[in-house]
Amino acid sequence: MSDFVWEVEAREVQLREEESALYSAEKKGREEGREEGREQGRKEGEEKGREEERTEIIEKLKKRGMSEEEIKEILLGS
Repeated sequence: MSDFVWEVEAREVQLREEESALYSAEKKGREEGREEGREQGRKEGEEKGREEERTEIIEKLKKRGMSEEEIKEILLGS
């Protein structure tokens, strides 16, 4: 086999390996991005849940006749 053919084949192998490495890096990046997105979604969901729960508690306290001042004192610990 001539040197030229050997060099061409070696370069093709190198290009395939580089392409494979790039694909793997992109795939890993996408997976990390998805996990980061899921974590952010969980945090936002937990925050929203706490806000909804707090609103529900405040509404229940108001229905029982507590004033906003009394509720603030309870919530803020004043």
